Order: sequence, then structure tokens, then C-alpha cells
Amino acid sequence: SHTHHIASCRTPRPLLSTATPYVYTWTSPLSRHDALPIPLGTIFQLSVWKELQNVSYGTTSSYKEIAVKLDSMQAMRAVGNANSKNPIPIIIPCHRIIKSDGSIGGYSGGISKKKFLLDLEYKNK
Repeated sequence: SHTHHIASCRTPRPLLSTATPYVYTWTSPLSRHDALPIPLGTIFQLSVWKELQNVSYGTTSSYKEIAVKLDSMQAMRAVGNANSKNPIPIIIPCHRIIKSDGSIGGYSGGISKKKFLLDLEYKNK
């Protein structure tokens, strides 16, 4: 199943089963996942994950831009750390966050997967 490659092993099973239908609709730029419950995390992680959901399909934002939106200009590294702890990548689209210099940055699933996801979204937007 592709679900195991998409979601982290830290993801609680009920959340994973709820998330599965969203993964299948993910390639639609019109799909929104507002009804999906946000997983458990720190207050800062939750605020970052909520902000990530505002980054539109087929676009990117930077760690710096997310930090500024959270009124934490100095928190760029913390935003990156929260991204790396995201238990439901794609649904909370941490792959859309890049470095402010335009370089791709990191991704818990690997850089090649991040590039693939960004290219796929860009082509389908």
C-alpha cells in the first residue's frame, strides 16, 4: 500500500484511515482537507502545520515566510524542525516549503520525493 510510504509510522491508525481518501484526491488542485483532524503536536508545531495548509497546491513558500506569518522571524529553523515532525506529509503539505534562496531544502521523505511532488503539483495546477 502507498499509504505506508506517505504517512509516517508515528501517525495514529485512526488518523491514517481517515486520511487515506484525502491522499487519493490530493492530485486535484481544488481539493481541500479542512475536515481532516490535525495530529497531536506542540503548540508551535500545530501552528506551523496549520500555516502549511494555507500554501496553495502547485506553489511554494519558504521557512522564513512561514516564520514571519507566525510572528517569529527568528524561528526559521524551528519551522523546519516542525516540518520534519509532520506525521501526515502531503495532507499537511510540508513538501511545499523551500529555502528563502529558492533552493529545495530538506524533506523527511527524501529530496527526490520532494522534487517529484513539487513537479507533479506544478504540472497539475
